[in-house]
Amino acid sequence: MAEIGIRNLYEELAETLSVNQRDKNTVMKAIDDRIIWYGKKMTNPKYASIAPIMQKALRELKNQIASNLNVIKQHADAYAEIARQKRLEAEKEIRELGNPLVRNGLIEQASLTQLANRTKLSETEVLKILGASIKPPKIFKYKDDGVKELSKVEMDKIADNLKILGKKDLYDFLEVSPTAPTNIIKTQRDIKFKSVSGNSNKTDPKVNATDALVKLCNLFDKPDGRRSYDKALENADFESIKDSIKLLKIITPEQYIDYLNSCAKKGINKDKAEYLIYATAKDCGVIIDEGSADIYITCRFCSALNNKKAQTCHICGMPLKVVCPQCGQKSAEKDNNCTKCGFSIIDMKDADIHLEMARAALRIDNLEDAKKELKLATTFWPDCPKISSVEKEISEKQKQIPVFPPTLLAAKVLGNIVRLTWQRSKSDNVSYQMTTRNKS
Repeated sequence: MAEIGIRNLYEELAETLSVNQRDKNTVMKAIDDRIIWYGKKMTNPKYASIAPIMQKALRELKNQIASNLNVIKQHADAYAEIARQKRLEAEKEIRELGNPLVRNGLIEQASLTQLANRTKLSETEVLKILGASIKPPKIFKYKDDGVKELSKVEMDKIADNLKILGKKDLYDFLEVSPTAPTNIIKTQRDIKFKSVSGNSNKTDPKVNATDALVKLCNLFDKPDGRRSYDKALENADFESIKDSIKLLKIITPEQYIDYLNSCAKKGINKDKAEYLIYATAKDCGVIIDEGSADIYITCRFCSALNNKKAQTCHICGMPLKVVCPQCGQKSAEKDNNCTKCGFSIIDMKDADIHLEMARAALRIDNLEDAKKELKLATTFWPDCPKISSVEKEISEKQKQIPVFPPTLLAAKVLGNIVRLTWQRSKSDNVSYQMTTRNKS
């Protein structure tokens, strides 16, 4: 078959002529339509140089077909082989790129669409090659309220002025609680406005910052304005993760786990973290490959993901597999309370707080408060491994601090309450001093 500027007739006319269409009139019409198409492209910079060449090649091909109908068969057979090779290459590419994205026979819709667009095959063909089905849309436990968070530009303006005044947010600036009623917030804003409206010192950065923040507080007057600001505050810790996602094309299983654990460290629970990661990925056209979730266990105390073989959480240090300290019932990963006796498993983490407070009390020789905190810790987690060490610290501290006879401690002199204090001298000898104060 002679080459006359066109590699293959059916390849050139693939959009309008299938390899099974071999009728002379059909083929000739398709060629004429293509000649006309190139004629319209003569002024297009992209086609201006090749359009005349292609028109000439197509006319010469028409002449060849007119004198020898076998030319159509030659082109059709040749293209069938070209198509077969292309198909094999496409299938190979789909398997190489798609197999890692298939989990339990399922593939994400976004991944499927990208594979189909890349290989020019239909999504149905891609699914058949991979032997997969489309993964159902992820259902999130976290429900977004639909309010759009305040823009980064506005939040940056607020942050710049808050920094000048040493305030952390608009609530701190207005000296109100984040849960304060809106009317109280507006009243405080008006008070702040009056404090700067009569101040003519425009060179004072604090005056200017206050004035700017008062104006920015007008957002509380807008419908959903407060929620918009609150939402931006809540999601501020997610900004660094969002910026990282924007740089990717695909989130690998390892990256997905890292993102969830980063959110856990920032205090964002798993349900909301998953929602934010997926929402960001969708906006940026990034594919998420979660991997096999069954090899991980979620810490009920901080939402971090851990290897199933791990005994304690690598983020918060709490046990991953909990046996109820009250009745001995084994609890499931998702249980916040014992299913047998109702013991609050999720509150076991508070034991560590009270143990730290007990140690703090010991540092200032406050044995009474140390014992109280130890008792509270034991209530939250009766068999907490750290309890014994704190008990030992209390016992040792008790030996070091002198104990006074109860009669002395309770002594009253002429209606005054006697208070005993003591000081250690440099030689470590204990001296006692009696002081009195009027009885209240």
